[in-house]
Amino acid sequence: MKQLFQPGDVRQFTRQVRQEDCATFDSGQVHPVYATFALARDAEWCCRLFVLEMKEADEEGIGTKLTVAHHAPALMGSTVEFTATIAAVHQHEIICTYEAWCNGRLVASGEQGQKILKKKSWSVCSPAFDIINPVPLSVSGILFYLPVFYFPIAGSRDTFPSRRAPAGRSAQCLTCSCGARG
Repeated sequence: MKQLFQPGDVRQFTRQVRQEDCATFDSGQVHPVYATFALARDAEWCCRLFVLEMKEADEEGIGTKLTVAHHAPALMGSTVEFTATIAAVHQHEIICTYEAWCNGRLVASGEQGQKILKKKSWSVCSPAFDIINPVPLSVSGILFYLPVFYFPIAGSRDTFPSRRAPAGRSAQCLTCSCGARG
C-alpha cells in the first residue's frame, strides 16, 4: 500500500441524481428523490477515490464501515457534490468523513472506512475474511444480524479477542462450512 495521503486530504465526486438513484423497491418507486442507499453507494465511491491511488496492483480495498446521516432531499435531476476528507490512515485502513451538498444544502454526511489488503487474502472462504459475532439490529420489529468482519494483517498473530468458533466447531472459516483452517 502506498502511503500517499494524510489526514485533511480531500477528494471530490459529483453525481447528477438519475432515475436509478431514486428510492425504488420491489413494490415500485417510493419517491423521485435521491435514495439513502444510493447516497451511501456514492459516498463510498468518493472515499474510494483515495484507495484507487493507494493500492498496489496486487491489492484491493474492501469496505469496513459506512454511516449515512441523511439530512435533506435531493430531487431527481439535481447535482450533488461529495467531498471526502481523510480522517485517519492506520496501517492498512483508511477512514474518511464525507459530506454531500446540493444547492447550498447539506444532503448527507458520515464516515466510511476501507482496508487495503492483498487480493489473495480476502477470499470469502478464507480465515483472512471471517464474520465474527454478528450484531443484532431491530428495525420496525424486524431483527437483522449485521456482520462484523475481521481482517488479520498478513504476518500478524491472530489475537482478535472476539474471534471464536461457534459451539461444536473448531477454529476454521466462520463464514461457511468450507473447512478452511484459521
